[in-house]
Amino acid sequence: MNYHMILLLLLTGCERLSHKNSDEALTIYTDSGSSSIQIIKNDSIKGILYQTIETRYQIIYLTPQKNVHENFLAKYIIERKTSTGSELQNTNYEIELKPLTKSYAKNILIKQNCDDIMLEPSNYYAVKHGCCGTPDIIRIYDYNNKLIVEGEDRIITATIPNTHIEMNTGFINKYGNGGVFGIVCIGFAGDDRYEIKLISHTKKTENCTPGIPHIVVFTGSPRDGYISESNKYDLWSLEKIRTINQLNNVSVKLNFECDTNIETIEIPIIKGKPFGKCERNQEIEMRYKTINRKYSKLNSNHN
Repeated sequence: MNYHMILLLLLTGCERLSHKNSDEALTIYTDSGSSSIQIIKNDSIKGILYQTIETRYQIIYLTPQKNVHENFLAKYIIERKTSTGSELQNTNYEIELKPLTKSYAKNILIKQNCDDIMLEPSNYYAVKHGCCGTPDIIRIYDYNNKLIVEGEDRIITATIPNTHIEMNTGFINKYGNGGVFGIVCIGFAGDDRYEIKLISHTKKTENCTPGIPHIVVFTGSPRDGYISESNKYDLWSLEKIRTINQLNNVSVKLNFECDTNIETIEIPIIKGKPFGKCERNQEIEMRYKTINRKYSKLNSNHN
């Protein structure tokens, strides 16, 4: 080997070492985790029962509170227990969110028992999958782990562009009797969360057990649009408002396609509140087309 080749090898080795040392000098944070699996037993009915622990990482852009826009390092630890012969599983999520600069001073810790978690800029979704034909249960939380809204199958979100105002609507079916058909949940950020019980004196049809209504956010303005892929409305007609108390001229409409005899339910939002009322728990009575027609006929005969 001649001196030129030796010199070239030495220079190449020094360059690689220099890059390595340079990368190490630029490192601002390191972490590590592990994954594992434990096979518990082989059952003749449920199949193989096993438990997994998974650690993974993600860098994600979040706005956990007003005027905070930050990249976070998300560390997921996911413990899941399930079997090969069952749809059911028990999953625990622990997610630590570490800010990558000092504009947001504290770490955020999320702990949820659910099947899936989706981190959004200002909130996160925790989803528990239904089994044997029952719908998924979806809950939205803020990054203080405070429940904003919950519903079955889907949550309808209405955002007002150029503001931090977001209205979320979900529906929870009530399968038993007792006069409560279901609960409409309407939630904003913070403590602005409302539950409206739908009271019915008529027995549910089989089609409505379960039966998730078609939820529409209505303003009457052609500027406002619906994005079906994400179940979201953009309410451009209201972009000039700055507080929830200024939220008017909006209605939440529920159409029960499972029973066409049920009249459309309309909940007006007045000053940022359902029906303009401050009560967190409210009730409204459902109306039925056939019953109302019979009632109107009886009244006309008496007259």
